[in-house]
Amino acid sequence: DLPVRAPKKKRPVKRTLAYLIIHDDALFLKTRPDNAILGGMITPPMSPWQKRRGFPDPDPALIDASVARSHNIIMPAVHHVFTHLELRARPVIVHLISPDGFTLNETDQSGSSAQWYPLDDLDLDHLPSLTRKILRRGLAKRF
Repeated sequence: DLPVRAPKKKRPVKRTLAYLIIHDDALFLKTRPDNAILGGMITPPMSPWQKRRGFPDPDPALIDASVARSHNIIMPAVHHVFTHLELRARPVIVHLISPDGFTLNETDQSGSSAQWYPLDDLDLDHLPSLTRKILRRGLAKRF
């Protein structure tokens, strides 16, 4: 008899919000810390990845009416599979009134850098596949 293949282990499922922060036709993206999953890669700011069933609440700093003119536009989640876990990332579109003084509370991750990228200059082919999925879902009319 041939050996029987062991059943695959179920991957844990984690959930996050991916913030598509837009101001003056530019998108705010971060380079993740080298010691984190997706280390050194460009992604939108994200809430902490959670194992619980529901998605986390949006960051209060980004739903403040004095900061965002249209906020909390939540899109259906994208599904991304890693070797050891599955991630469900729900894009949240935030149009900032002004980037001056805006901060990210729970989404801020130490050791990461961030900058504004003009939407017209974004080349999705040079971004990680998770970021491409999130941008295509959240900014479908653009890409």
